[in-house]
Amino acid sequence: MKNEQKLPFETFMGQHEPLSKLIDHIDETFWEKSSISPILKERTRIASAESLACSY
Repeated sequence: MKNEQKLPFETFMGQHEPLSKLIDHIDETFWEKSSISPILKERTRIASAESLACSY
């Protein structure tokens, strides 16, 4: 995600320290480096946003 525009969820999380550093770490390890199915990754991202009442 380093070269892509941030999604609303990432923008929201980035405004709430110390979560922004945690989200950056998660993005780097879970989203970018893992071999987890892209569909599962997207469903996880949506569930995370919904759990925080954040529009995704």
